[in-house]
Amino acid sequence: MNIPESMRMTVSLLPYKTKAGKSMGHLIMPNHKKELTRAIVFPQVYDKVKNRIKDGMMYMPEIGNTEDGTYSIRSIK
Repeated sequence: MNIPESMRMTVSLLPYKTKAGKSMGHLIMPNHKKELTRAIVFPQVYDKVKNRIKDGMMYMPEIGNTEDGTYSIRSIK
């Protein structure tokens, strides 16, 4: 699998529902060096990007950090 440097690809997506019934998920994405990154996708972003982050799809994510240092997906370009 060849992934361009600025791109990521979903190898695992674990969608789930919050207590409030909103959808969100956890992603595992390799980079071009085949290093895996785990990121959370919060409900307000998940609803916008859910069709672009399915297993095997490539995309250019904007990755941020939560207060505890967890990676989060802010948007998909």
